[in-house]
Amino acid sequence: MSDTISCELKISTELASRPFYKALSYTWGSLLPARQILVNGEPFTVRENLYQFLRTIHHEKPTFFFFIDQICIDQSNVQERNHQVNFMGQIYHEAIQVVAWLGPAADGSDEAMFWISRSQSHTSHYRRNDPVSLNYLFQRAYWKRIWILQEIMLA
Repeated sequence: MSDTISCELKISTELASRPFYKALSYTWGSLLPARQILVNGEPFTVRENLYQFLRTIHHEKPTFFFFIDQICIDQSNVQERNHQVNFMGQIYHEAIQVVAWLGPAADGSDEAMFWISRSQSHTSHYRRNDPVSLNYLFQRAYWKRIWILQEIMLA
C-alpha cells in the first residue's frame, strides 16, 4: 500500500449542481513544514496540519467529496481567493456535514474526547476534577479562529 496521498479535484461552477460533500473546518497552521500530495495526479503542496488530516482519512478511503479551502481555492490567485470568500457561508451551509479537525492526537486528546462524549451522554457538565487533557484540547489553535463560528454554526 502506498503512503502517497492522492486526491481528485472536481470542479463545479454552481453549488446547486455539486455532489453531496463534507466541508473541513481546521487551522492552516505554519507555512513550514510543507508536504507534498497528489491532486489529479500532479504534485501539490499543503501545510502540515492539512497533511495530517488527509493522512488520517486516507486510510479510511472516503467515498465522499470534501470541500477543503487550501485545495479547492487557488490560494495564489488573490482575485479568486477574495471572490470565494463571498461564498464560504453558503459552502458550509450546503455541506452535508462539517468536519472539525482539531489536529492529530496529542496531550491526552483521546482522553479529553472520551470525557466530552461521556459528559454529553450523561448530561452532566464539566467539573473541576475533569482531566487536564480537556484544558489542553481547548487551548488548541482551532478554537482561536473567528471563522469557526461561521463554519460550525452554518453546518
